[in-house]
Amino acid sequence: VNGFSDYAECFWSASYFLQLIIEKYSPKAVLQTVKACAVLFGTENSSDDFQEGWSLAAVKRCAQMVKVESAEQLTEPSVLKIFKDVNAILREVCDAGNEYQELIKENTDLKDSLAEVNLLFEQSSGGARGSVFDAANKAALDAIKKELFTLEAMSSDSSEAIITALEQSVDLSKPTGTPLFEAYNAMCEEQEADLALQVRAAQGPLAQLAIQALVQQNEEKEGKKHLFLEALVFSKQLLEPWDRNDEAHMAVKKQIATYLKDQGIVPALVGQLAFWANEWKFMFGDCGDPAVVALLHLARYFPSIVKDEIEPNAGAVAFIRHNAEYHRANAGRSAFGAHRESAYSASVILEAFLDGKPEPPMPTKEELAARAPGGMGSGGFGGF
Repeated sequence: VNGFSDYAECFWSASYFLQLIIEKYSPKAVLQTVKACAVLFGTENSSDDFQEGWSLAAVKRCAQMVKVESAEQLTEPSVLKIFKDVNAILREVCDAGNEYQELIKENTDLKDSLAEVNLLFEQSSGGARGSVFDAANKAALDAIKKELFTLEAMSSDSSEAIITALEQSVDLSKPTGTPLFEAYNAMCEEQEADLALQVRAAQGPLAQLAIQALVQQNEEKEGKKHLFLEALVFSKQLLEPWDRNDEAHMAVKKQIATYLKDQGIVPALVGQLAFWANEWKFMFGDCGDPAVVALLHLARYFPSIVKDEIEPNAGAVAFIRHNAEYHRANAGRSAFGAHRESAYSASVILEAFLDGKPEPPMPTKEELAARAPGGMGSGGFGGF
């Protein structure tokens, strides 16, 4: 800093210096440098922080790293490590912001390198060189394919291609939340094409991964929190309609809910509510909103689960009633008066269902403003 009179020049020079490290040093050094760049130049707070030099260098370096000369190399542990390193590096670039994600999707060098690896798989899976793909090498090749599919998902600009790659990358024996996070982003627009992808995702390995996480994990599991959270957010996305007045849309969403229900999502969610009540004394973390709202959507699609699966679980019932009351007591505060469904407002509706009452209407924005501190009044509207 002392060597420059202008901070902006210093900032640019730092970017250029880090770019040189990315271009020339070991994958380990590249990963650490990219992590630093993601912090320095991330665009979460402002697009003005966008600095494409380091990110373009990182993507170009990754495109070079994944070049494989022969099918025989695909079975080498060193090649698998390179693919893992590249995935980690590009994940950091993605996390820096949407602008950086677009750079990855636009980079033809990376697409070409991945296509060449795919071609090696296609050309060598049979014929005279098919021995490379015999049973002895299956585990090594499956591991490479998993990394390859994840890279293809990050580099593709087609939502359908992304979902295909993510489905192929799922490994239920070594679950991670990354495929669920990427799938959420690939089908988050409220369009018919995204709805079709959600129907597909609900019937395939992505839903299996999510439900497995919900059944086997909870918010407390060390090292599994992000997997559990991504599973909840993914499941909530599949269940959540964007037009409850459209009968055709709701019919498709109910079909999605049926797929998830058949895989065991309801007892998993009910058990998590009981866990929060019994083990955490009604406290919850980031997983609270998607868990309770997902259960509410299921109760709307299948009213019988209230009596059959929620009511018999005393812990879950206590959690719902506790949070419904807490929501009413804090209804005038902005955090609880937000015009959206949360763990608290969803609990109000679930409590009404438990008591055999119809769903209370959400308060309007005007009503929320009236009961806010300094407004015309306070207290619940329609049960809220």
